[in-house]
Amino acid sequence: MKNQSVQKMVLLDWNGTVVDDMPIWHQSISKIFAPYGIQPPSAGEYFQKLAELKGYPAVYHSMGINLSGQELDRIYSEEYQKHLNEIKLFPGVKETLEALKSRGVILGIITAQLKPLFDSLFAGLGLEKYFDEIVTDALKKDTLITHLCFLRKIELTNCYYVGDAPSDVRHAKSAGVKSVAYLTRHMPQEILLAQNPDFAITDLRELLQFVGGERDDGEKDTKSMEWNQLFW
Repeated sequence: MKNQSVQKMVLLDWNGTVVDDMPIWHQSISKIFAPYGIQPPSAGEYFQKLAELKGYPAVYHSMGINLSGQELDRIYSEEYQKHLNEIKLFPGVKETLEALKSRGVILGIITAQLKPLFDSLFAGLGLEKYFDEIVTDALKKDTLITHLCFLRKIELTNCYYVGDAPSDVRHAKSAGVKSVAYLTRHMPQEILLAQNPDFAITDLRELLQFVGGERDDGEKDTKSMEWNQLFW
């Protein structure tokens, strides 16, 4: 006899996870480095540093750019805003959200993206009906993940955080929830897998294999699944 289902929650990063915007993100941060004649880091290099340092200003400071967080945000925002109409959802996003919603899964976004940039893009993508929780400008994602689990009365082991950066996996682990590494062409896979995520996927639709479906009976230990069989 199958156990009664338990409430699940899936929280997603935004940039590079829901929206395929990493080339534009990189072009935008490159504007910060250009006046100094400094070669901007690759996405992998940037997020590796972010995982090691405290806060994104520290990434720039470590490379010789001693601007305030406010000034960094201004330069980045001005460039990113110019390309909003070029940004698309990753394949399968709406299909996945629709399926998870139909299974009664609570959906949310926790992102470090600046609220004005997020709002400008989110409004035009038709995603409002799917999400129950949205947090932008998130620097301490682990604290916010834990807070949302408390507010929604979700057991930590029944919450999944999905992201494309090493720091996303680390925040999920710090919060005590299931970490899902989203492997894309923009980020070296090895730096995410080095964080030992509970799951790794290359398509968001793979979430349906282990969240809220027939294979999810509220008792299964997801850590026992070999995440590599999900994408190799």
